[in-house]
Amino acid sequence: MKFIVFEGIDGSGKSTLLNKLAEHLTTKGFDVEKIQNPGTFEISQDIRMILEKYPRLEEQEKFLLFATNHYLVSKYIAAFLDNKKKIFLMDRYIFSTFVYQKNETNGLTIEYMKYVFKYLPIMPTLTIVAKVHPLIAKERILQRSEKTTLDEHALNRLFELYDRYEELPTIFPNQKFEFISTAKSEEESFEKLLEKVKPILGDLYVE
Repeated sequence: MKFIVFEGIDGSGKSTLLNKLAEHLTTKGFDVEKIQNPGTFEISQDIRMILEKYPRLEEQEKFLLFATNHYLVSKYIAAFLDNKKKIFLMDRYIFSTFVYQKNETNGLTIEYMKYVFKYLPIMPTLTIVAKVHPLIAKERILQRSEKTTLDEHALNRLFELYDRYEELPTIFPNQKFEFISTAKSEEESFEKLLEKVKPILGDLYVE
């Protein structure tokens, strides 16, 4: 079993890469399962509903809800550990929690979050970080809908998150991260993605 996570700021193209890889690996005979975070499982959907219904939850409360979801999802994935043809592709995992929720002033420090997550049943085989300049990401976000707007605060936030993703290999030195530029065409980005994925699949991947 292989567990591949896709991370990146909004507008980075991570979901596009995930979907293209899922389609490609399926044609190669792999049993591919895509997981949205949160939302794929019933309890994950319940957590999403809670977050939407109670937008004023404290950051600590939100973090613990996400932590619960991460634990249950990782427990589900770990059950397939001996299935060589099973591949899980997940749209964001605990790394997004570090990027989006890290806040020294309210107790959500890196040390605290790492302590909570060290009990997860499984960690990713590979984490792909879709990398694109925040200004390009901004244009992509605005193209999604005419009603979408991004003020200066939101743009500054994109830059902040972009920098935080760069810090992940330092925070998790034992995890395998690959940064893939998505600034150019989808085809070129996907070819770079395959170059990173093929080695972890070994002889199971047949050209």
